[in-house]
Amino acid sequence: MSTNNFQQKTPGIYNPASKYPFGLGSPRSASIKYLIKQWNLHKSDYLGFLTFGQFFCGSDFIEAIDDGRLRIDFTDNRHVYAYSGQTAYKENGNFSKKTLQFIARGSDAAVWGAGKSTWVDIVFVQIHGIDTIDWQGKDIEMCFEKARIGFENNANAYAEAVNNDVNYASCVVNA
Repeated sequence: MSTNNFQQKTPGIYNPASKYPFGLGSPRSASIKYLIKQWNLHKSDYLGFLTFGQFFCGSDFIEAIDDGRLRIDFTDNRHVYAYSGQTAYKENGNFSKKTLQFIARGSDAAVWGAGKSTWVDIVFVQIHGIDTIDWQGKDIEMCFEKARIGFENNANAYAEAVNNDVNYASCVVNA
């Protein structure tokens, strides 16, 4: 993976009291903001990866990603992200984890990003169906904020994922 946010204590920002799309705090849905810091990444086509850990989210949340109880969308103010449900799972007891792969299409729009000297790609992840999860005593805010996001900015990998439905999430989850 080209980069990740593993050094950050809480990579995601979940504030249900904020206005849409920053919050979306309902019993059924959540909107979480993740920042991928990379110069001009917003102009590139890349593969993105979001990893949730069982330690913070519980096993039911991890299972619900694939069993249809959760609907997950990667959004922005333009149509740039696509998520086809490609995931990978690594079994490791309470430290098991699941990685989701999404595709980002670059944009020429100069309005993307944040900051004056560095650019960040802001990815909003909307999760619908959280009311169906048995959180097993886990903190929902901690689950969302501790998820790890990263990207691979490799033209060949991007082309394989887009044209041939290649799932690189297993490479990331097992790294």
